[in-house]
Amino acid sequence: MDIFPNKFKINKVEKYIYMKNTDIGYIIVYPYIDEMLILGNNDHMIKYIKKMLTNKFYMKYLGVIDIIQEIKIIRIFDR
Repeated sequence: MDIFPNKFKINKVEKYIYMKNTDIGYIIVYPYIDEMLILGNNDHMIKYIKKMLTNKFYMKYLGVIDIIQEIKIIRIFDR
């Protein structure tokens, strides 16, 4: 089941990475086994996607990620 029909682009290399770029920011959704990574530069977009997914699926927020698939994640804040 495609949970993002016609709204997100599917990455050509990694078929399970969904991306969306708008005038107000970008968001990347990466479902991985029983977890999901949601990245973006706009908090409102991230909150909207989390709410949309929570309405469709049982989900639990596990907090800010620091490592996924042995890759260290570093958050950068533009001010």
